[in-house]
Amino acid sequence: MPAGYQASSVEESDCEWSLTDADVRLLLDDLRYADAAEGVPVEQVAQACTRYQAVADDLDGDAAIEHPDFWSVVLAHSQEWCADERRVRQTILRLIDLAPTDDDLEFIGIDFMELGFFADEARLRWAEEQAAVSDRFRRTIRGLWVWGDLLERAFERLERAAGTPLPRPRQYQVGSTLTSAS
Repeated sequence: MPAGYQASSVEESDCEWSLTDADVRLLLDDLRYADAAEGVPVEQVAQACTRYQAVADDLDGDAAIEHPDFWSVVLAHSQEWCADERRVRQTILRLIDLAPTDDDLEFIGIDFMELGFFADEARLRWAEEQAAVSDRFRRTIRGLWVWGDLLERAFERLERAAGTPLPRPRQYQVGSTLTSAS
């Protein structure tokens, strides 16, 4: 545990955390992202992200960033958190498990996997493996706008993994008679 922070055994959903959510917020406020990333389990981040997402649409401006669970979004997108590929993948899978609706699944895909995530061959292969065994994972990737961000072959692989055509500009949709954007 980072020096200067209180140890606790606060139970949240049958899990004991070594750092409370308030402790993590203090670490992030102190720009101690590495300490936060090392001291917070995936489960704690995923639960807080899920709680935040449940109310995020109703928040704006300061209310959004002052929400008690916003720390989880900041941490989950930090370089320090994302430096551990295993942790990133566990976070995505746990968020998918916790997502209550298809809209939440779509948001997870957009938020965590849309921008550059699949440019890495290992991540693309991982996504194919997850999609092969998980309908919820397939539903998560179905709404991704990654056309143009991936090589055509990678896009086609991700589309096959999703089990349905992925979104693309109208002029490039199968069966379209358009040859340019209107």
